[in-house]
Amino acid sequence: MIIKASVALFCLLTLVASDILYTSPRLFASGEAANWSQFFGNGIFQRIDLSSLNLKKTPGISTSLECIGGCWTVTGVTSHHDVSPQGFTVYIRYPSPGDQGDLTLAVAIEYKFVLKYLIFPKE
Repeated sequence: MIIKASVALFCLLTLVASDILYTSPRLFASGEAANWSQFFGNGIFQRIDLSSLNLKKTPGISTSLECIGGCWTVTGVTSHHDVSPQGFTVYIRYPSPGDQGDLTLAVAIEYKFVLKYLIFPKE
């Protein structure tokens, strides 16, 4: 069983299609993105385009945020909006803007915020 898991992980890490790692429709896809846009004054968001996966149904999604600092208190990373077979949107912000200031594009760039995601197609 350990060998099968290792082989599956190796296959996942070696198959790359544009910015989306992809194995097969029965397993999952993964990717990362750092194309943030400002959402009003206190948060940022990004739309993830999944259209290249040609999904027939709305997928299951898991997201996380990677950075070099400043992201451990961010909220909204695991909330997915406008989910469809074509994509989804994630909005993030600091929970108490008064304590840390607003989450802006400048902060995301300075601390290298990268949204990581896993896609679980439903059959």
